[in-house]
Amino acid sequence: MNDKIVWDISITAPSQYQAISNGVLLETTEVDKNRKWQFNMDIPMSSYLVAMVVGNYEVEKKMSASQKQMELYYYPEDLQKAEPTYRHTIKMFDFLEQEIGIEYPWKVYKQIPVKDFLYSGMENTTATIYSDQFVVDDIAFNDGNYVTVNAHEMAHQWFGNLVTETSGKHHWLQEGFATYYSMLAEQEIYGEDHYYMTLFENAESLIAQTKAGRGTALLDPKASSLTFYQHGAWALHALRDEIGDVDFKLSVRTYLKQYAGRNVTTDDFLKIVSNTSGKDMSEFKNRWLTNTQFPSAEALQLLRKSNFMEQYFQLAARSISSFDESFNSYKETLRSPVNELLVEEMISQLILHKKTIESLNFIKKPLQPEMLRLDKP
Repeated sequence: MNDKIVWDISITAPSQYQAISNGVLLETTEVDKNRKWQFNMDIPMSSYLVAMVVGNYEVEKKMSASQKQMELYYYPEDLQKAEPTYRHTIKMFDFLEQEIGIEYPWKVYKQIPVKDFLYSGMENTTATIYSDQFVVDDIAFNDGNYVTVNAHEMAHQWFGNLVTETSGKHHWLQEGFATYYSMLAEQEIYGEDHYYMTLFENAESLIAQTKAGRGTALLDPKASSLTFYQHGAWALHALRDEIGDVDFKLSVRTYLKQYAGRNVTTDDFLKIVSNTSGKDMSEFKNRWLTNTQFPSAEALQLLRKSNFMEQYFQLAARSISSFDESFNSYKETLRSPVNELLVEEMISQLILHKKTIESLNFIKKPLQPEMLRLDKP
């Protein structure tokens, strides 16, 4: 974690393959029947994030709004899957630069699918590798895609790569931040309702973990992934609400600038937040970072600030009511413009009503295509 290196590395492999590593490709040379690729990384990076990939790949090169080169790799037989697999990549990259307020800190960004990968993705500096199970065509995209993992590993280029934790106790500074900023990137694509639904679903999982007696503090180095990732993201959402957008963004920018290329602790970050906002962070730390119980009451208060979540909670409360008692709520849910997330909740309740003749007749007429306009969140 604490080792920072600059380096040159060369990879020699059969010439029919493509070799990929961190940093900038300086040159390729032919060596007998092989080829040698020479890479350079002249900005200090964590040694545990060095990566080398050799395989049969094609690449699509694109430029971000800030003129950073992006290299999107794919297997030759997956040409038609390249667009759906990497859909929204440039938009998310541009958004993260703007939202974070710090330009992408490296010269190039590569993404490479690999086979039999143990994890969803790994944020190697400038060279994310990810499981090729996320390589999908246009139809499969709707059932499962690379967007969330893509945004998460991309956010790590700032949170984890540019600024790195000193030890596992502060792991949320990497995973919590990457999860939070990937949620913001998805909000840019899918809308605010999607963001709040993700928060809600994460809260449900964290509450279940607490009720099962498996809750751990965010600053516990042995905490679960659920805690480091989802609880960490929740802590940042709560912090932003507490100190406001302006101070939150300024705190993050100051944090990244001050500790660029260095290792940090949670107190390093909180000190900057306190200095920027003029607020004592002790209570926030106790509630969100050292508390072994997920603060569900506070989370509910934050969720209720969303009009969509208020509508959702009112509809969800009908799940224990009869169909007759819920009828008027369902009619309101189907008023145009229709919110897809609320309709999904309504349909799940109709299924619980065992698809009675009454409910089926009710839903059949309002869902005529010419009568509805779906506003996707």
